[in-house]
Amino acid sequence: MGFANLNGQKIIPAQYSFVTPFNQGYAQYYIGGEKIYENGKTHKQIIAQSGTNGLIDLHWNWGGNITETGYINKKGQRFKDLPSVGRKKKN
Repeated sequence: MGFANLNGQKIIPAQYSFVTPFNQGYAQYYIGGEKIYENGKTHKQIIAQSGTNGLIDLHWNWGGNITETGYINKKGQRFKDLPSVGRKKKN
């Protein structure tokens, strides 16, 4: 996954396996991993057991063999933790 502006200009090249939406200027990124569905199975496992119909209405999280995770800003700069400057502290 990567990011482009509304004119289609690439801003952050595709280099991530999954990225959350930006929130207060930051998005969480993952390199490696895959969708893990609410039943604890991967996409490949569900298809093998029940076909594509087994994926209808299942919720998922990103997990599995994640090799790197962190945060990016809208310029593509990476951070291991969220910068605290200008961000509200979570309770």
